[in-house]
Amino acid sequence: MNWINPFLRLDLIQPQLGKQTSFAEAMAGKRAGQVKKQISSSSQPVNSERQNSFASIARQVSVWNVILVVVISMFATRPAIVIGVEEKEEASLIIIDVSEVPGLKQWAENAKDLLVEWHPKITTLLIGEDREFTPPKKVTLFFKNEKKGIAHARGTMITIMSGWVEKHPDDIGLTVHELVHVIQGYPDGAPGWVTEGIADYIRWAIYEKKHQEWFPRPDSARENGYLKSYQTSAGFFLWLESGRFPSIIQKLNKSVRSGNYNDGFFKKETGDSLTELWRMYFESNR
Repeated sequence: MNWINPFLRLDLIQPQLGKQTSFAEAMAGKRAGQVKKQISSSSQPVNSERQNSFASIARQVSVWNVILVVVISMFATRPAIVIGVEEKEEASLIIIDVSEVPGLKQWAENAKDLLVEWHPKITTLLIGEDREFTPPKKVTLFFKNEKKGIAHARGTMITIMSGWVEKHPDDIGLTVHELVHVIQGYPDGAPGWVTEGIADYIRWAIYEKKHQEWFPRPDSARENGYLKSYQTSAGFFLWLESGRFPSIIQKLNKSVRSGNYNDGFFKKETGDSLTELWRMYFESNR
């Protein structure tokens, strides 16, 4: 937060001093005039000692005039600052690179607009009020001239394969999934089913607004069915978040990002083990 002394409003004072006289000059002239008046007002003859004293005073006044001019000039050249107003949070910056496939420029621009809108939304969904971690705001969308694959994220770069976009031009939601990975910022070794499950949960349940019935139903109650990842674990997370355990995604995200996650997380947060929760999810879908 930036502050300026509310009693020193040079932008209000200086225009009233006239076109030829600056505020610093006026103040200096006024000070010198007061001393001159004080000296000339004495009707008594002065001796050489008093003359020397007056000369010393005049020199001091001259030095203070110079200091006053310098100090006021420093403040006068500073830009105006609004008192008591905090600077706005820096907005996200999405950079697009279509140098390999310039024909996808319009699709890339649309994806950029989407990610600028969804960056703060995803940040809120995953991080909430936690200020211990700030996700990167500068993200690059690189379009690779490649027919195989779909997309992937590494660090702050999202790479999208041109062949997939050309065949599936309506699949712009894939960029939301990849942006989730950028904001997650998980360390190496994070469980893949959680990483991809959360990304698909935000992409399909939140962005695409798919209901629970849309997600793949577990085909068995085997204890690790959630390891199918992607939409399967996304449906599981939707069931948890929209049911008895709201905000569990934020807690899970923080646990994985900090490197402290293990399957005991679910027992601690819900009172039931991961295996028990998966079994209950299976039963609810029968």
